[in-house]
Amino acid sequence: MPFCRPAGLLLSLLSVTVACSTAPPELPGLDTEAFRADRRGCAGYRDANRLIVKSLAPRLLGLQERQITALLGRPDAAELGDRGQRVYLYSLTPGPACGSASRALEPTLLRVRFNAVDKVSEALVME
Repeated sequence: MPFCRPAGLLLSLLSVTVACSTAPPELPGLDTEAFRADRRGCAGYRDANRLIVKSLAPRLLGLQERQITALLGRPDAAELGDRGQRVYLYSLTPGPACGSASRALEPTLLRVRFNAVDKVSEALVME
């Protein structure tokens, strides 16, 4: 029976890998690839879909940090909070970083707060 052990070990590792790799959820009505490409909201995709993002924000609750990054891309800004919490900020409207004087001084932001175990505990649009 020496052949059963390696096969059993391989099967166990495969099942753990499959169980731990969860695909990010669908966000209907939002082109996540276009959202990721519109860094800081300068191209206007995020602004045009601001209401969709606002309606989908509750669906982000409970997701892991890597799932958020896969869906929305790297944050435009990040903040560190108390007790291991982090906050990701995504600009939904063009702000001063877009390089035009006509941009809003304070852009509308999607604020995603992660708790100490890397799960979303808050997702809201700050206008």
